[in-house]
Amino acid sequence: MRWCSAALLVLLFGACGGDDDSASGDSGSRDTAVDGSVGVVGRIEITARDEARRPSPCRVRLLSRAGSPVRLGRVTGSTEVGELIGEGAVAAFDAVSAVACDGLEVPVGFGNYDVVITRGLAFESVTTTARAGDVVDVTLAPVPGFAELTCGDLHVHSAPSFDSDVPMEQRLIGAVAEGLAVVAPTDHDAVGDWTTARDVIGDAPLEVLLGNEITPDHWDTPIELGHVNMIGLPLAFDPRDLAMRGPLGDVLEGARDIAPGALLQLNHPRWNRWNGWFAHIDFEASAAQLEELVQLDLLEVFNGHELDNGSRDGDVDAVLLDWYALLNTGRYIPATGNSDTHRLSRSPAGWPRTCTRGRFVDAVFAGESFVTSGPSVSMRLVSADGERRPGGIAQGREHTLRVTVDAAAFVPLESADVVINGELIDSFLVTRGVEVEVPITVEGDSWVVVVARGDAPLGPEAGGHARPMPSIAFTNPIRIDADMDGVVVP
Repeated sequence: MRWCSAALLVLLFGACGGDDDSASGDSGSRDTAVDGSVGVVGRIEITARDEARRPSPCRVRLLSRAGSPVRLGRVTGSTEVGELIGEGAVAAFDAVSAVACDGLEVPVGFGNYDVVITRGLAFESVTTTARAGDVVDVTLAPVPGFAELTCGDLHVHSAPSFDSDVPMEQRLIGAVAEGLAVVAPTDHDAVGDWTTARDVIGDAPLEVLLGNEITPDHWDTPIELGHVNMIGLPLAFDPRDLAMRGPLGDVLEGARDIAPGALLQLNHPRWNRWNGWFAHIDFEASAAQLEELVQLDLLEVFNGHELDNGSRDGDVDAVLLDWYALLNTGRYIPATGNSDTHRLSRSPAGWPRTCTRGRFVDAVFAGESFVTSGPSVSMRLVSADGERRPGGIAQGREHTLRVTVDAAAFVPLESADVVINGELIDSFLVTRGVEVEVPITVEGDSWVVVVARGDAPLGPEAGGHARPMPSIAFTNPIRIDADMDGVVVP
């Protein structure tokens, strides 16, 4: 048994008076600085590896033995500015992220800690117990269901944005640590030069797609039009060229004229009447409303930042219903899921994300993708004329749907729903990695999606939002041309 004096309690955040095995290490509200100025008595050395035993990207969190997060970095600014603690590593709030966790030194106080090491949702996490002076060496195994997939986040914010302080290089380190292959900085009416920031991640295979979030409610004369991302812009793009265009259809047309190669994505459509166009126009998929969306490429159905919104109007299940109504008109707009992060550790990039099997931009545009905050979903429709995946069109009335759902062990996973034309037609319990067959007969033109869900929300791996992140994944649709006339209109 160990005892501490009152003087030591002023300096150290580790619990005193308990057995060494039960020391909490809980910093409470204290800021444990990465430079060792407060409460640090030593370091835990951490190495994370891939299956080939090479140093791997990772994010490290420390929990007290009571389960409380331990502060690992100073937080400055109105959102979150971390502190670089070495080459390709940043500490922010309660996490350290690194491009390569190879002997990463994390400062700690007295006591034992639960060390949680992750690499996003496509890899298993490892939790182990350690204390000052210990060396931790772990392998982060890939989840089979994410093999050969490319996942990206098409909506992140950084210092060029008026509402984020996150430095560009720290944003990229965080994206690599979360296992992303693609990230699109989409700051509000601002396009930054990421060339120098890109140097901090070295050879890490992260594609940076320049973007811009059209933000009419912050123009000189504010307009209620919702927000639209332009993704895949040249550095020379000037967001001011779009100012004062409206209604939404005119904004989209103007964006298309100025940047014909960019993807146009309607963001958080039910956030509120200023930021969400569906909320602004009371969306009901009317002909007049659809006319405004002629130039739209993508719909952000799952927005992680919505979990910090006081209202639940924009939660993923609400926007799924809007999307279903849109698909039922015959208007095919692929769904995406993005973090809309403005911070680092408390809302990490890639939660949720969009995953594809092909070239990312082309596949996302075609709807050959699924959206996830944890599970992977493989959906194939087998018909007389062959096999189709999301984004494809099958013909005929008789089909067999083959579904495989997988997830890391830390991701809650329970069931999967088969939805046709917005109606639930089947539901089954999921066994990770095991294919399930569902026979399908349709009377007319249709579309089918699969939605996989957990029986509990995600834990701290998904960040520290105001509300917990649901464990959910959903595919883009496979369309069915039942009458084989070359047109799919449900």
